[in-house]
Amino acid sequence: MRILGGCNCGVSACPIALLIAILSSGLTFSQEPIHVAVNLVNVAFSVRDRRGALVDSLSKEDVEVYEDAVPQKISFFAKSTDVPLTMGLVVDVSGSQDHFSKQHEHDWKYF
Repeated sequence: MRILGGCNCGVSACPIALLIAILSSGLTFSQEPIHVAVNLVNVAFSVRDRRGALVDSLSKEDVEVYEDAVPQKISFFAKSTDVPLTMGLVVDVSGSQDHFSKQHEHDWKYF
């Protein structure tokens, strides 16, 4: 394990110390785009009508995807109701939040 800039992160270099070292060195980053060959790209989107209501009746045939003005093949199409959703709740139960947590104890236990 190497300690860089006084940061003992357990990795070969501390990302924050490394970033500070790069920025302070005067190095400039290239403005060239990164090109990577991939076989599949996930594109998440939502659609709203003119009134702002969500449109949930779209099918694969209703959607077009373009890259550099070239139509791309849609290999998979799923609605958000068709994919798993994982949620979590983090609650600060330390003494400093005692007043708040007592007010909302039922809410976060029910969640």
